[in-house]
Amino acid sequence: MSLSHLDMLNQKVQALISRNDHLEQAGTEMERKVSDLELAVLESEEIIQQLKEENQSLRDSYAARIEELTAEINTYKTRVESILGTLENVDVTPSL
Repeated sequence: MSLSHLDMLNQKVQALISRNDHLEQAGTEMERKVSDLELAVLESEEIIQQLKEENQSLRDSYAARIEELTAEINTYKTRVESILGTLENVDVTPSL
């Protein structure tokens, strides 16, 4: 083997080493990005769960409030019906 052939092989080996280093750096960067994305997904899932719980809590609160208001409306309705029943027998014709 000639010296120029060994130089050429050495250059190829160095190029392969350089490319390998570059690929390792790119791989490390990709792993970091994947980790960041996984963390973001976990945080998003936590936020989604919190929002679901808050939504359910609000639904429960509104349902309870609707029940309270319905009961109150029914109470007033009963009172109005009672008053109307009382007024039904009242003579409202003007007397001369």
